[in-house]
Amino acid sequence: MVECSNPEEQEIVMEHLITDMFALCMDKSACRVIQLAIQKLETHLASRLASELRDSDLVRLSVDQNGNHVIQKIIKTLPVSAWDYIVKFFCNDENLISVCQDKYGCRVVQSTIEKLSEDPEKECYNQRLILLQQLMVGITRNCSQLASNEFANYVVQHVVKCNGAMERFRDVIIEQCLL
Repeated sequence: MVECSNPEEQEIVMEHLITDMFALCMDKSACRVIQLAIQKLETHLASRLASELRDSDLVRLSVDQNGNHVIQKIIKTLPVSAWDYIVKFFCNDENLISVCQDKYGCRVVQSTIEKLSEDPEKECYNQRLILLQQLMVGITRNCSQLASNEFANYVVQHVVKCNGAMERFRDVIIEQCLL
C-alpha cells in the first residue's frame, strides 16, 4: 500500500503509524512496516516518522532486536537533519556505552559512523563531519572501556579499520588503547 500510494494516501498512512511509533518499532512484524514506510514515503513524511522517536527511549530502541533495524533504516535512508538527534543522544557517555555494549546496539553505532563518514561529495558533508567529530569525542574518551567489551570492541575495531575522515580518530584510539 505504501509503495503505490499517492501523496494524500501517504499522509494518511504516516498519521496512522505515528500514533504508536515506539511500540510498532519494537514489534517483530510492525518494525518491517515502519522500515518500509521510511524507505518508501516521501522524505518529509518519513522524516516526521523519524522525529516521533526523538523523545523516546533510544537506548531501548537501539538495543532491541527489532527496534535497532528501524534506527539503522532511518540513518541509512533519511537526510542527516532527520536523525541528528540520534547522534546527539549517543554523544552522552552513558547512552553511548549502554548502546555499544549490546549485540544490536553496537551495529547501530557502526552504521551511524559509516553514514557520517561517507564520501565528502555526498550531501551535507560539513554537517555530517561535525556530528562525526562529536560522536568520536565520546568514543575516543571511552575507548578503553569500549575496547574491553565483547560487543563494544566491534565499534572500536570499526573505527580503526576506517579511512578518510576517520584516520585521525583511529590514531587517537590506537594511542589510547595500545600505548
